[in-house]
Amino acid sequence: MRNPDDMNRHAFGGHAPPSGSATASKDFVLLTPYCDVKRVTDFETQNTRTCNNCSVGFGPWKKRPLVALASFPGSGNTWVRHLLETASGFYTGSIYNDEDLYNAGFLGEKNKLNEVLVVKTHDSRTTRNYPHAIHILRNPYDAILSEVARLQLNSHVGIVNDEVFKKKGWPKRVMNLGTRWKEHSEQWLKNNNPTLLVMYEKLKHNPVFEVHRMMMFLNLTLTSDRLCCLEDNIEGKFHRRRNESAAFNPYPNDTQVFLDALIDDINWILKERKYDILLPSTLSTRH
Repeated sequence: MRNPDDMNRHAFGGHAPPSGSATASKDFVLLTPYCDVKRVTDFETQNTRTCNNCSVGFGPWKKRPLVALASFPGSGNTWVRHLLETASGFYTGSIYNDEDLYNAGFLGEKNKLNEVLVVKTHDSRTTRNYPHAIHILRNPYDAILSEVARLQLNSHVGIVNDEVFKKKGWPKRVMNLGTRWKEHSEQWLKNNNPTLLVMYEKLKHNPVFEVHRMMMFLNLTLTSDRLCCLEDNIEGKFHRRRNESAAFNPYPNDTQVFLDALIDDINWILKERKYDILLPSTLSTRH
């Protein structure tokens, strides 16, 4: 039997993982498209425990195979970065060099891409540049609202005023963003490199389980200490909350018909690619 420490060193480019960080097992493990397993409820958890070390740092590897953290804008990419950094203890990166995120603690934002755990990207034209990918897929109804809020407020967390959705150009804007959402989703779903699909709606429902899946894909173990850190700080600083006080439906009927047709197209691809999960196809099932 191989020594687990030897396996860790091999996975981390000849170095043992740092204290307080996640540990690796075997070489870079690649999962099948979507693992339909039980909701995770049996982790080593204690309600009264204190988290020992929730620090985040750079991994001990000199170079790591590029792993895209791909999503259409507004699909929770920054939140997932927070979850992965908290669960692993390693910084994630980005192709965007976002000054606000860097100043808020995402210190991998400006590092070389092969020095970080995963690389945030909204670009669907560069799928071949990444040997592996985690693809976050979110219902376009919510993704569009989140992206519009970011553009209007220049903020990752703000809630946009309802008046934005009453302007004359809103329906056309929805259709433009919806078309981009479909093109982006289609390109990453048809990507032939090993890719793990993460549905935002499932992530929101059970973040610990979905993070566990991502950690397995990245060949990292979610230790009890890092699980404590994760459960203690699920939300992070950049998880935009939905506007519960919205008094009207921001989507006119024609835009709903348009978006539902796009969702049907993506669901057809999910079926074709043998995924066993589909996007909600009606406005009433949005989360």
